[in-house]
Amino acid sequence: EEVVEGVPVTWWDEHKWKIVSSVMCFLLVLVSVSAILFTKKHDVIASAGPSDQPSSPPSFDSRQTLEIIQDRKFIRCGIDNSIIESLGRFHQDLCRSIGAVILGNPESLEVIPVTWATR
Repeated sequence: EEVVEGVPVTWWDEHKWKIVSSVMCFLLVLVSVSAILFTKKHDVIASAGPSDQPSSPPSFDSRQTLEIIQDRKFIRCGIDNSIIESLGRFHQDLCRSIGAVILGNPESLEVIPVTWATR
């Protein structure tokens, strides 16, 4: 029979993976923070400050949305291409019900096929 003799394990052998991984994490955080701080552009306009005036709406038309839809006389409904044939019935019915409430005509809708890229 072969006898195997144990070798004593030092403190360094037992804990070096913890120390090395901690140092690596610290260096990673340090490099990340440095990259963020030194690549950030500091374009600050001194005269720009908080304003009491409301920001402009994203639409170019200054009228209320309800007024725009009533003047157009139909509702535009964007429905995902993949569900127009299969599950689009629910979405079209929802658009019809909104059209019935706003315009008085449930058939006053335009279905616009959309994809994830064109949403």
